[in-house]
Formats: sequence, structure tokens, C-alpha cells
Amino acid sequence: MKKVLSLVLSCTMLSLVYIPIASAEETYYKNSLGAGGGFVTGYGLSYRKWFNPTMGLQVTFAPFVDNTTITNSIGFTFLKKFIDTKTTGLFMYAGYHNWYNQREGTITEYNDKDSIPVTYTATNISVNNNFGVGPGLEVKIDEHIVIDLMFGYAVYINHNNNRVGKNDSMSLQFTGECGIYYNF
Repeated sequence: MKKVLSLVLSCTMLSLVYIPIASAEETYYKNSLGAGGGFVTGYGLSYRKWFNPTMGLQVTFAPFVDNTTITNSIGFTFLKKFIDTKTTGLFMYAGYHNWYNQREGTITEYNDKDSIPVTYTATNISVNNNFGVGPGLEVKIDEHIVIDLMFGYAVYINHNNNRVGKNDSMSLQFTGECGIYYNF
């Protein structure tokens, strides 16, 4: 399964680099700033850098800290445009998302014999690593604002370490992503 998945991801990445673009525009914006959310691209603030009219890189991140929780989401996504018109665009994406969550909480358990409560503090740590590929549709609201809708397949690798013990899982599932960007 891992060899087949590696082969599919490698072929997809190579095809993204070598397929030419059909473009209706001579100029393009090199930077985009916005918000995105998805299982493969990550969620939070998002920045895109276009190296040429067809290839770009997206970084999405969202740190969160309070008294009991630390959560970080960071995603890196490679983008390859195939079609770019004045109103829409079609592209492929390949991405990686790391999600880290550490949560402390108070747990109360009762002894079966005499029902005396025992209270203690526990820390639960979850780490998810998601890898995925798929097509995306870009809808241009005006010259600078675009909305992206993406879907595809992803490998979800989840690590959960809590009081009960370690719980690891891996699955292959559909994924969905979306974002809104200001191009400049």
C-alpha cells in the first residue's frame, strides 16, 4: 500500500511540473494573501507565492494558545495551474498539513468499590500528518479577489498520546479545501 501510494504521489508531482498552461492573460500577480481551510492545506492565514504564471507555493498557518491548550496548524502546498482565464482557473495541488494539539484537563474517576472520587490532571497530545493531491477550481470575483475550491485524496496519519496510551491510525480518504485570497 505504501509503495503504491508513493508511486501515485510521485507521478502526480512529476505531471504537475511538465504539463503546459493555457492562459488568456499575459500578466499575473506574484503574491496572494488570505485565509484557507482544509485537511491537506492546513487552516488559518495563508500566503501564496507564484514563481511564474503556472507554479506556486502556498503556506497556511494558525497558532493558538490559551491556559489549557496549544494548537498549531501549518500546511505547505505546491500549486500547478493548467488553465487560467479572466474569470476562472483550473489547477492541481499537492500538499502536506501538520496539526499539533496539546490539551491539559482535569479528570475525575470513581473507585468501583466505595465510589470515592479520584481527581488528577492529564495531558493529551494529538499530532496529525496529512498528505494529499487533487484538482482545484479558482473563481475570480474581481481583478484581485479569488475563491478556491479544492478536493482530492489524502493520506491521514494520526498519532494520539493520552493517559490511556498511544493510539496511531492511518487512512486514505477524500479531502476538501477552500480559501479566499487577495492577489497583489
